[in-house]
Amino acid sequence: MTAHDENELGLELPELDDLPHPAQFRRAAENYQQLSQLDRDHGIRFWKDQAPEIAILCVKCNKRNRGRVPQGADRKEFLAKLRCGNAKCKAPFESSATEPFHTVALTPERLETLLETTREAAQLIPPDPHWSAEAIMAGLKGGPHREPWDNLVAEIDALTKLAGETKELILRHNPSIAAAVTLDEAESRLVEIQQHFATGGSLSFWSLLTKPAWKKLIAACAVEGSTPAKKEHFTALHAHVRLTVSRNRVITRWERMVSTSGGVSKEDLGVNPEAVLEQFRAELIRLLNWHSDKWQPIQTELDEIGLLMEQIIEGIPPITSATGPILRIRTAATQNLPPILTARASKIRWEEAKTFIDSLTTRLKSAPRKARSEHVAGLHTAVETLDADKYSIAFDGLSVLLNKRKLLARRKELLSKLAASAPGWAAAIEHRRKPHDGSIVPDGIQQAWLWRQLHDEIELRNSVSAEELQARLETLTGTLQTTTAELIDKRAWAAQVDKTSHTQRQALTGWVETIRRIGRGTGRRAPRLEVEARKLMGDCRSAVPVWIMPLSRVVENFDPAKRASTWSWSMKRASSMSWA
Repeated sequence: MTAHDENELGLELPELDDLPHPAQFRRAAENYQQLSQLDRDHGIRFWKDQAPEIAILCVKCNKRNRGRVPQGADRKEFLAKLRCGNAKCKAPFESSATEPFHTVALTPERLETLLETTREAAQLIPPDPHWSAEAIMAGLKGGPHREPWDNLVAEIDALTKLAGETKELILRHNPSIAAAVTLDEAESRLVEIQQHFATGGSLSFWSLLTKPAWKKLIAACAVEGSTPAKKEHFTALHAHVRLTVSRNRVITRWERMVSTSGGVSKEDLGVNPEAVLEQFRAELIRLLNWHSDKWQPIQTELDEIGLLMEQIIEGIPPITSATGPILRIRTAATQNLPPILTARASKIRWEEAKTFIDSLTTRLKSAPRKARSEHVAGLHTAVETLDADKYSIAFDGLSVLLNKRKLLARRKELLSKLAASAPGWAAAIEHRRKPHDGSIVPDGIQQAWLWRQLHDEIELRNSVSAEELQARLETLTGTLQTTTAELIDKRAWAAQVDKTSHTQRQALTGWVETIRRIGRGTGRRAPRLEVEARKLMGDCRSAVPVWIMPLSRVVENFDPAKRASTWSWSMKRASSMSWA
């Protein structure tokens, strides 16, 4: 902890959490420098110059209304004048809007995602006139333009279903019809024969004699290599004819609509065209719904962000093809739109980086220049010059400095404790006066500390008067002697109490009570009580080491013949005492 560090910590310092990380600043600085060199206003004429779009939800009818607040208008006042766009509702938004203002966010990520989505949708459109472009165009126009394609899908579905229903009959009987018989004629005659079997008829000689057309058809047909004769034979032949007619019809439509426009040819469909066509069914549906499923949501979102896509498309020269409108959309989406969206994304990123840098600059120069830390000044210079390396160095230096806050707090705490007993030493360390300006304790510190203790003790003793000390000594000596005598007395009686038995205590209590009852000794009961007191004295006399009483009371209570040598007598004279 140097004096410079302590001075720096005393200045106004930002917290690291309030500053961007060096990596974050590097990205912002690089984005700002790189994007500053780009044309961020490319295609700006295709953007709407208006306020952000808002979405307002009506809680009465649950309709989401879209609109834009005019520039400079007060939002609350503007909202109060609006009503729900639902003709049956018309509820005022002032009381029914749960989402008063929801601005559609325009971010670089959203633009990039939209651009990728647009490219993927445009890739479905072939670059040259093709049947798939015709299908997309039909889906775009809808109505009668789409109807032929819907019919093609319906016929493919019908053919696929019929092929599945007749497959077992055809496999079982292997029916065939000579090419000399037309399919329409064969189907008509087979229907008649089946109706004949249904009414209980048979193919007898007379039946065929009256129906030469039947006989001719039977001669041209074969079932499992033989002439058909049973009802199920003609059912199989009818299924074969129906399937062949359906195949021819679908193949003819396919050839007219697809093969002639670069699609799969009739020959490539094979003998079972339904198996191949079924694979194209999903593709046909996807192409017909391209406009509603792919392009319309993109167009809606482009309109939401304020891009005039129609003007971009109209700026592309007409294409001399029936699918020209679709091809123009493809050109716009793959060639014209990407640089416009990329420029707007670059502009947003540049503005974000500029706002980021401006805000950081404002924060770093908020403190006066003279009261600004050198690390903060370094950060400020690095931000102004967009030098990421200098910013990283200053940031790391500030981090190291802020980590010394605990050391500074500990230093002040120790100096505070030292100042209580050695204020001069604490002041020398605090102000870093030599030899206390370093991190190593000077030599002789233990001798200096001992000298200071002895010096302070001598000064303390010299500050007190000898006469006062002598007077206090005499007072305390007398108090000590008195206290010692009291202590001896208390401890002697305490020891005597510990040696006194329970019987002796009862005898002492009884003797005192008996003496009290004797009183002056003039009562009728006095002689008897004196005898009783004398008995009690025999039990309690050893409980008290010294008895002090008048001589007359001694004669009444003690028997001199018993252990006379062990008694100590003390006679008390009193002028008022009677010795008679």
